[in-house]
Amino acid sequence: MENIDFETKYFEALRYSILAKDRSLGYDLLKRKDKCFLKFYKVAETQNSVITDFVPQIFILLYRTDHKSYKISLLSYNEEVIEEELVHVDDNDSSSVNDSITKLSETIPAWIDKFNASCRGITDETVLFENFDINKVLIEKFGK
Repeated sequence: MENIDFETKYFEALRYSILAKDRSLGYDLLKRKDKCFLKFYKVAETQNSVITDFVPQIFILLYRTDHKSYKISLLSYNEEVIEEELVHVDDNDSSSVNDSITKLSETIPAWIDKFNASCRGITDETVLFENFDINKVLIEKFGK
């Protein structure tokens, strides 16, 4: 229980630090059994669909892997891992905690901004497919 209390306080401090820099991000604090997860996302600002506007193209999940490490994972909407990084935090060292919050509050918005521009497909109906270069076609991977 003591571990969950530290994680909750750590995640709240991190959330506050990130939202002070970028208020356009959404977040969720999730607790499952003996683990806490912090999720950050930015929803698309489109006029296309009311429902899909609430589905983030990418999101970041942060969680503790062991007593001194947190994993930050950037995932696509279908939960494919795009990028991951381990961050070491010593709960008993306030400078380690502060350094990790500073690092993550810079990394998380940067990753979201960098990867949030996903391919929207072809919107121009006048495009002809007779002479296309297969090397310029992006095929999205679904599942494993």
